[in-house]
Amino acid sequence: MYHWPPLGSPTCWTGTRNYGDADLVGWIDELRPDIVLTGHVHQSPFKPDGSWADHIGDTWVFNAGHQIGSVPAHIVLDLAEGRARWDSLMGSEEVLLSAAEAPARTVF
Repeated sequence: MYHWPPLGSPTCWTGTRNYGDADLVGWIDELRPDIVLTGHVHQSPFKPDGSWADHIGDTWVFNAGHQIGSVPAHIVLDLAEGRARWDSLMGSEEVLLSAAEAPARTVF
């Protein structure tokens, strides 16, 4: 778990600029974790060219984003089923953790 998404990932896209952490990119490359959970950039899942999920090497990066409402945007990781699902007011998207890359966005 890390506060900032990695620099250059669609999980750090604000709609006008990339707002990620360059050090995290290096740590992902060096340590190769299965999953990194991030935050900080609230807009990325809700912007064209942004995303809640990214695949860097063998690592999945997730950022649920922030929305108003009684139920926050959130990601459900089902490790037994090998799936991650993002739920928000915009809808839901799902990825298979066995996939080689993040799928195309469906909520836009």
